[in-house]
Amino acid sequence: MTTCRAEITGQFNFDNPFSAWNNTEVKVERELAAMAPPPPNWSSFCDAADYALQPLLATKKSFKLMSSIFYASIFAVFAGVVIINTFNIDFNYGLFKFAAVPYVLLMIPFGIFYFRTRSKLKKTMSDVEKACQQHSGGNSRGFRYTLHSEHWGGCNKPHVKRYFITVHAPSDAEGGNNADIEQPVVAVPVAAYVPAPAATPPTNDAYQDTPSSVAVTSGGGGKGPSIFDQLN
Repeated sequence: MTTCRAEITGQFNFDNPFSAWNNTEVKVERELAAMAPPPPNWSSFCDAADYALQPLLATKKSFKLMSSIFYASIFAVFAGVVIINTFNIDFNYGLFKFAAVPYVLLMIPFGIFYFRTRSKLKKTMSDVEKACQQHSGGNSRGFRYTLHSEHWGGCNKPHVKRYFITVHAPSDAEGGNNADIEQPVVAVPVAAYVPAPAATPPTNDAYQDTPSSVAVTSGGGGKGPSIFDQLN
């Protein structure tokens, strides 16, 4: 069985907010370089998968906005503490005793949003998996679609995944041939048989009154009189 990988573009790493700044459209790549021709229902599957992936685009936009606000607020609080520290070295008194409060107030809502984003991502990929199951079998002529994931790579944690589609082709479709598809029949012209003309047997009329082709030669090699003339 032949397999081919189809990428899902526009994904983002929710542990890295900068990955959400990519403007790539969230969809399934249509080109299958390692499989030609594509499955008969490949276009309809891509449309169904793209429709299931649409919520991920809104999730990416909201994650980009919220993560930007969160990290900007963290930087602002840190800068404020540093600036105030230049005027008051003693951190044990006054406002500096509550320096961690802004961080906690920022972490709580962002933590809730973070886990909701992970939940939305799993829900979206679950819908994509349903699209894979609905388009496998039936009129797919033996082709199957499965959703897989792999580690995002780098220093990311194991729970950060990148998703992709695997297309499974039946064994009789390897090399681009699908035995289930009726192949056109090409007529080969055949030359008509023409019998050869019958051979005419040679005529032996040497002893007839008027021979056709028999000549008597004289001893000198020239033509002599006919044998019938000599008998007259």
